[in-house]
Amino acid sequence: MTAKVFPIHGQYNREGSKLIKSDGSSLIITHRKPNPKRPNKAENFLLYVDQNGSKGYVSSLWETSITGIYSLEHGGQRFTLDIRPSGKAEVRPKSSNSETFLFKCP
Repeated sequence: MTAKVFPIHGQYNREGSKLIKSDGSSLIITHRKPNPKRPNKAENFLLYVDQNGSKGYVSSLWETSITGIYSLEHGGQRFTLDIRPSGKAEVRPKSSNSETFLFKCP
């Protein structure tokens, strides 16, 4: 079974834990309960919600050494999520030449 790939890249407006895109789709930042059997799992993950309200898992959301910048992988591609204090957010593909961050380890 192949995992579904969602169109996550683009600009968003943040409303609490919800990132809303101009096309009506959104991403929801969701908190995961700690699991002692899987201590290396990221604390947060992303869900995609389409215009009809259907939800799907996107990726674990990894904090980086820079506040408001997260890393994720979806559909075999790495992305950066940049959440700005202004309430704007952006998901963009991570290029191989830039955006190298240190991950925070638990």
